[in-house]
Amino acid sequence: MKKPVKHEMTLNITPGKTPDGKRGWQQATADEAGESLFDYRYVPKEVRQKINKPGDRSIVTIRIKLKNSAREGYEIADVTLVDPCDQLSGTFTRRQVTLKNLNNRVQQAYCNVIIKKGRQEIHCDPMIGNDPRK
Repeated sequence: MKKPVKHEMTLNITPGKTPDGKRGWQQATADEAGESLFDYRYVPKEVRQKINKPGDRSIVTIRIKLKNSAREGYEIADVTLVDPCDQLSGTFTRRQVTLKNLNNRVQQAYCNVIIKKGRQEIHCDPMIGNDPRK
């Protein structure tokens, strides 16, 4: 078994000001209002590409820190995982998410980091996947 791999990412959210897809920004609509647009971006995006690298069966730990300050009113409200092969697990606080990916089976799993601002919930997908084939 290979040595565990650790990655760090930062999540930044802004009211919908940037063009969709520009420089890694993704657009999301807040649940509560339905019309409030937000943009989010995970940095560095290269971390996502390394996690998906075929042939590497290392256990991967990913720590995601929320860049926005508490003064701005953003906090992590929940993390949801849809994981049919039990590869992903996670814990979170209001400022940080820690995900563990066993990375020993090919699967299509989904992770959703839910950010709360007031009554609005913003779903931010970090695009994590597995492909440990050689």
